[in-house]
Amino acid sequence: MKTLEVIMNRRTIRKFKNTPIPEEIVYKIIEAGQRAPTACSLQTYSIIWVKDDKIRKEVYEACGKQSFILEAPITLVVCADVRKILKIVDAIDECNNQKMECGYEVKLFSIIDATLAAQNIVIAAESLGLSSVYVGTALANKRLIELLKLPNGVLPLFLICIGYPDENPPIRPRLPTKIMLSINQYREPDSNELIEAAKIMIEKLKEEGYYEKYSKRSNITWIDNVKRKLTYTKKREEEIIKIIELTGYLPNQPINLK
Repeated sequence: MKTLEVIMNRRTIRKFKNTPIPEEIVYKIIEAGQRAPTACSLQTYSIIWVKDDKIRKEVYEACGKQSFILEAPITLVVCADVRKILKIVDAIDECNNQKMECGYEVKLFSIIDATLAAQNIVIAAESLGLSSVYVGTALANKRLIELLKLPNGVLPLFLICIGYPDENPPIRPRLPTKIMLSINQYREPDSNELIEAAKIMIEKLKEEGYYEKYSKRSNITWIDNVKRKLTYTKKREEEIIKIIELTGYLPNQPINLK
């Protein structure tokens, strides 16, 4: 399948066959992930392949008990990781007493690096007839950090569950390109454009029965879900900040390599 065709036809899949995937295929798609662009060639990310069934069950428990985490043959945990590059410098330059620190810019780059690698993995998997789903509940997940023994300098971002699809949903809608793309400088879409764009999302997802299918709720729409996601919760914000501090990912926070 041609690359553009793979990208344009990619869909999130939440039901998988139990058909096993050969290890060489998994390594191949992870190698494809490594071919993604990376800031200054630092490659500041790590991927954890959860193969042990007991650990996979615990990942499932930690990340919202979503059935596809257990159904998919492959579960990958994608992490931003500035620790590894600092350890490489330490190992090569152990006779030098200069202490290396990691600025916030590099921490942000590591999140970008990890995301670029992850999307390469997803597209490589699609090109081989596999499908996938991103799982965002891994983000700054304290239980997951403890379970996978993630050290300081490593921040979990999301899971990618991969397998052969056992459903055939339609291609999901996207906001119109005209409100996503600006030329030369930022253009603020007017209210009519924004309302029309929202209608596209609401109507197409309602047509599929998207929320009823995946959340068992027929009384919500795309805009209801958007408002729910954008609602500020002080308790959750404070919790996330504490977990990010635990990983060393706050601004001006040094990484503890011990």
